[in-house]
Formats: sequence, structure tokens, C-alpha cells
Amino acid sequence: MTRVPAYILGILLIAAVLCAPALFWGMGGEGDGGYEPTRITSYHAAFDVAADGELTAVEQIDLQVSTGDRHGIFRFFDRNDGNAPHARRDPAAISVTRDGQPEPYEKQSRGLGRYTVLKIGSADRTLSIGTHHYTISYTIPGVLLPGDRDPSWEQSAGGSLFYWNVVPGGWQQQMDDVDVDVTLPSAAVLPSAEGRTGCLVGWGDAAAPCQVDGDGTQRLALHLDHLDARTPVTIQAGMGIDTPAEGNHLPWTARLDPVFGTSPALLVMVVVVGIGAAIGGGALGANACERRPAYQILYVPPAGLGPAQAVYVMDERIPREAFVGSLLHAAERGAIRMEQNDKAWTLTRLTDGRDLDPVTLDLIDRFVGAAPHSTTTITRKNVTDGQFLKSVIDSFEKEVKDWGIRSGNLSRTGVGPFGGILVIAGLVLAGVCLFLRPLGMSMLGIIPGAFAICGISMARTGAGTKRTTPGRRLWSEVGGFKRILSTPSSEQRFDFSGRQELYTAYIPWAVAMGCAKEWAKKYRAETGSEPPVPFFFAGYTGAHGGNFADAMVHDFNSTVSSAISSYTATQHSSSGGGGFSGGGGGGGGGGGSW
Repeated sequence: MTRVPAYILGILLIAAVLCAPALFWGMGGEGDGGYEPTRITSYHAAFDVAADGELTAVEQIDLQVSTGDRHGIFRFFDRNDGNAPHARRDPAAISVTRDGQPEPYEKQSRGLGRYTVLKIGSADRTLSIGTHHYTISYTIPGVLLPGDRDPSWEQSAGGSLFYWNVVPGGWQQQMDDVDVDVTLPSAAVLPSAEGRTGCLVGWGDAAAPCQVDGDGTQRLALHLDHLDARTPVTIQAGMGIDTPAEGNHLPWTARLDPVFGTSPALLVMVVVVGIGAAIGGGALGANACERRPAYQILYVPPAGLGPAQAVYVMDERIPREAFVGSLLHAAERGAIRMEQNDKAWTLTRLTDGRDLDPVTLDLIDRFVGAAPHSTTTITRKNVTDGQFLKSVIDSFEKEVKDWGIRSGNLSRTGVGPFGGILVIAGLVLAGVCLFLRPLGMSMLGIIPGAFAICGISMARTGAGTKRTTPGRRLWSEVGGFKRILSTPSSEQRFDFSGRQELYTAYIPWAVAMGCAKEWAKKYRAETGSEPPVPFFFAGYTGAHGGNFADAMVHDFNSTVSSAISSYTATQHSSSGGGGFSGGGGGGGGGGGSW
């Protein structure tokens, strides 16, 4: 249960990242305001608002084309309405004609879903020079607003407002001969307060009033001889009718559409599936976790084991120190001799080593040779030696893992080695959802993200295996022995006076367990003298004294790592596909013309 708060925090962090599209909502959706080579010589827009608030619009546009590079026009709609933040002004039932004939168009989305764009015309055809007549019709549901939205408009309770940009401010062309007709479901009442009007031309407080005919009737009309580019015309009129439901209402504002999408039912489904994914990931992750047992106080290593098996049972990993510790273990038992000469190490087989554990015996058989007096020499920066070492180490690690299962101390569990792949895949898919927004919602990524966060334990070392009952007992013993080797002497004393060779006998174990320094410090603190030089380090030419073990291990590790690196470098330099490859290769609203 202690992991649950961490999982919740991780899921909340993933969710916060998936909300990032809301920060960029609306960017890049409108026209760029550049040079526009066409002109609208006549613009007539008719709006018919039904009692249920649905608006039916017909826009008739005479477009004067003076160049031969135009393919058509575009018309974009701002789905957001600041007066009704939970509504979506989505055009539907769209129809487009040019010069009396149906005209093809492509419906696009811009600004992370804020703008719906109609790209009218064909890329493989240009418009002839002259005037072309376009008709664009569409519907938008629920456009009426509550009458109390504007306190300065005095109307009885339950009244409604028609508040609309009858000419959107995003048109890139200048317009001549602008006519607008609005038919409302009830008699219109224009604002009567001093200094107010039912029609404005322009933006914000700088807008100029315009004349609207039809006050007190269901039909309003206005005419303008000229209208500059990118200039809106807005009408506000009240009606004494109840306000119908707003169109395309959602519980969240339009800014969150790229995050949550536009379907509450789909969002609920995503949340439910996300909870299921979190539970599933948590169950798989919990199956890969094990509670550490209480360590026993153990002054000797467990019988029948070598250093590598002990480390693997304790940590479920096989560090390079375990490989070196196993060789030192074989040398301490007299099975091999290790000699260093400048940049080379020579290992010689001395005995059959039948008293060794099977993993260590298999290692020296492969590395040094099974026959008596077999010899192996490895040299730094030698590619051939590095290739041989890599093969030996790979076989050694596989043998240790196989021993863990074969001995009954570990068993395979969960999804095995694929757990880490599943966690990584979950995080990658969450990132894909963030940028590509499948089904129009980045929050879809919470499903793989929650699975990855709650199943993160599957990616840890050893997640594909689990200790059995005997394995947990052995884990406790090995952990206790490591604690004795690494704990300061004031806490756990070790009787070196009775057996001086205990220090050298346990050096291989301290090396494999990563506590050689602590082991030397423990000897120094309890005896008041420097640790002795082990007999199996004969011929070592590096530093001695208190640091000889660390120095020898470091030198041998450096030789091994250098040889392997030399080999690995040759593999990288020759990689690549077939063919010629020296290095391998690789790698609102408005409109305008277009």
C-alpha cells in the first residue's frame, strides 16, 4: 500500500502532461493577414433562427479574381463562443456551389480543433479571371443566449438574445455591397439604452455603430456600401422568448477539447479503461515485487554456493564484479592462478576444481580451459581478446540465471522479460497520444500511461523472476553475510584473531557483493594493521597495502572492459544495411482565397 500514493502522483503527473495541448489551443488557426489578390464585390448573408435556436445560414459571395493563380476560397469557423463557453459552434449540413454548380471542398481542423476550415476548390484547377459567384450554406444549433447575459438590455425574465457576427472578422478580402438579413423566431427588440445600438462594425470598444432596420419585427436587415478586410459586423437583438438549450453543449470549455475530446461518453469510457489499466499494471507490478526478508547474522557464506549465485539470489542481477569475484573465488580455492604482467593478465589452470560450485567451475572451464595447466592471456585493447571475453561473460551470466531456476531458488513469474518492454511501450504510447491525439483527445494516453506508472516495477532488474520459499531463505542468509562483511566492526565483530586467513578467504565474496573497501576497513579497524596480501595475488604489480584488493580488481576490470570495448567498437563501425554505406547510413471565422 505504500506504493499507492506514488502511483497516484505518477498518474496525476501523466495527466498534467497530457493536458499540454490546451496551452496551444487556437494557435495558427486564423488567416495570416498577408496579401490578398481577390476582392468581394458583393456579400449577402441570410440567417434564419428557428424557435429551438438552430441557425440556418446562406452566404452568397461574388469574388473578383484578377490573377491566374487562385484555386478557390476558404471559409473558417471559430467553434468557440466567448458568450457561451460550453457550447460549440460547429457548422453542419454544409453545401457549397460555384457559379451555380456544386463545388468540392475539404473540411479541415486547425488550432487544435478551435477552427473548422472549409478549403473550397481543387488544387489541380485554377479560377478563370473575372467574377465567380459562391454560395455557402450551413446550420449551427442552439445559437441563442439567455437575455440576462447583457444587463443593459431590459427585457422580461426568460428573454433571449441573438448575439452574432453576421460578417466574421477573419475575411481577408475587402467587401463592397454588404447585405445581411436576419429572421428571428420572435419580434426583435434592439438595445434602447443611451449610446447603444444593435449593430457594430469593428472590434471591441473601437467599433462604430451601424444602422439596423426591423426593430420590433422578426426580420432585421442592414446594408453597408464598403467593409474593410478583417472587420466584423455584429448584431445584438433581444426576444421575449425562453432561451432554448445551447448547441453542442459540453461540460468543459472549448479550450479543453484537444485534451478531453468532444464526447463525454467516450471520456468516461477512457477514464474507466484507464482505471482498469492502472489496476492491471499494478497487479503485474506487484507480482514482480518482493518484500525483503529479515537478514540473518551469518559469519560464513552459504554452503555450496559461489559468489555469483549468492549475488544473483540477493539482487537478481549479475554485475561485472560477480564475474571477477568468481575468478578470485577459483583462485582462492587453488583451482587457477592469476598473474598480471603490465597490460596483460594470464590465468592458469592448477587443479580440476571439483570442490567448486558448478557455476564457478563452468566459468573456469570456458575461460581458462578444462585440462590441467591450460592457460589464457587477455590484453588490454585487444579485439580478439575482447570478443572472447564477451562470449565468456555472456555464457557466465546465462549460466547463473539458469542455475537460479534449476536450483529451485527462483521461478519465472508475471510477463517475464517482456515487463520492461510493456512499461516502455506504455510511456511511448502516452507520448504518441499527446502529440497525435487519436480520437481527437490527448487524454487517451492516460490508459497506457497509467498502466506504465502502476506497472513500473516490471521494468526493474529481476522482475521476470521471483524467489521461492527456499530462495527467500537463501536471500536472508546471503544478505546477512553481506551485512557482516560491510558493517563497521563496532556493530558486528569478526574474530580475525582466531583465523587470519578469513580476510583473504572472503575477499572474492566482498568483491562480488561490492563491499571490498568496507571489508578491508573492517579488518583494519579490528586488528589495527593493514590487510594481508592474498596468496592468489602473487605476481600482481600494482599497488598493495590497504588498497591492493581494490586496485587489483580495478586493474583486471579495466583490462576486461577495454578489450570488450575494442571489440564492440568494431561492431558499431561495421554496422549498417546493404549497398553503398561508408558509415552505415541512417538518419472567429473568416475566409480568403488560395
